[in-house]
Amino acid sequence: MPAEQRAASFFEPSLVEESARTMFLSLPKLIGLAAVVWLVWMAFRFFEARQRAAADAANQPKDDDGKAAEPPSLDLEECDVCGAWVSGTPCERKNCPY
Repeated sequence: MPAEQRAASFFEPSLVEESARTMFLSLPKLIGLAAVVWLVWMAFRFFEARQRAAADAANQPKDDDGKAAEPPSLDLEECDVCGAWVSGTPCERKNCPY
């Protein structure tokens, strides 16, 4: 606002009221602001999900065909002496056949 208009607005209350009315947010402006904030938030969530999926896919081991490999299964056997389930590796218990 030029200096002349500011000086005139000091003496003319109608100019002050007009500039004050343009400063307030109206309902369409608030709805538009909410829509922009919502769109930015949804875009952020979309890109984060894509990055997370790409990172998860990169961390999975691959088989020969390039597909995600299944984790190897582990065969457990129950020990006749102690009753514990072991994978066939020796343990520290006495009299354990594994």
